[in-house]
Amino acid sequence: QGRDRSEEALIRRFKGDGVRYKAKLIGLDEVTAARGDKLCQDSMMKLK
Repeated sequence: QGRDRSEEALIRRFKGDGVRYKAKLIGLDEVTAARGDKLCQDSMMKLK
């Protein structure tokens, strides 16, 4: 309701330490790169 949904606000949200959330991940997953939203999402879904 009172949240700023502008592009600038969304970019600011992920600067610095990013966004914290709770999750249970079990195991290890080898990744092909150091960064990437899709890469991270795929890896987390495998370990979830």
